[in-house]
Amino acid sequence: DPDLGLHFCERFVEPGHLGVLGWLARSAANVGEALDLARRFRRLVTNGTDVEMAATPGAFTVIETPPPQRGRAQVWPRVVAEAVIANYLVLARGWTGVEVRPIEVRFQHAAPPDRREHDRVFGCPVRFDQRDNALVMPAEALEIRLTGAESGLRAYLEQSATAQLATLSPPGSLVAETSLAIAAILADDPLGASIDAVARLLATSARSLQRRLGHEGTSFRAVLDHVRRTRSLELLVGGEPMATVSERLGFSEPRAFRRAFVRWTGRPPSTFTPAR
Repeated sequence: DPDLGLHFCERFVEPGHLGVLGWLARSAANVGEALDLARRFRRLVTNGTDVEMAATPGAFTVIETPPPQRGRAQVWPRVVAEAVIANYLVLARGWTGVEVRPIEVRFQHAAPPDRREHDRVFGCPVRFDQRDNALVMPAEALEIRLTGAESGLRAYLEQSATAQLATLSPPGSLVAETSLAIAAILADDPLGASIDAVARLLATSARSLQRRLGHEGTSFRAVLDHVRRTRSLELLVGGEPMATVSERLGFSEPRAFRRAFVRWTGRPPSTFTPAR
């Protein structure tokens, strides 16, 4: 599918795919607030892009560009660039129920032979071979209210996202690698996320893993708790019942999960009301 980036956004992208950030943006009051939250907390979902949001008279522009490597500008593959830019528009339309129409869309890559899907999805002039990837929207679109706006939930999720951002490890650090390994094991075998299993996945020993994590100021238990806390919040806000969340995170029973969740957040899981 030459237009995979566009079609993927239309058919498959949901708030839960962006973790806590997705649900946080979903609970915002309007499009402008959701975009600002996406800019502030984007490191929770990616370290691979630079984003700029600029206001001009009558318009608001979201610019996404890959970071330079060795001092040279980079250009994303077509499918990546089109998915990144279309994502903003598709989610804005889905969360507001309004057919938001951009003023202009720009891409760094060359024009495809067939532009009909671009015309259909964006409904505005689409320019190629540009200096950046950008979505230009009318300024009034920022004020369109989101149908799932929930100020109380937004405040709590923003507090949680802020705490996560403060503890985020640099890409490539052992904490980051351990977190990814734990998440992968939990997804396949919720009861299998032991230090021995994670150490095998990272091609090291359990003793060495614990020692090296200690050098980074943490422990395996702390990293496991962080991964479980993050994933539990995503699942609960996404509407999963507590028993299901407990099972998917490898707890022996829902009561054990409830105790851990209260320890992590100070609130019981039952206080969460998913955005609709």
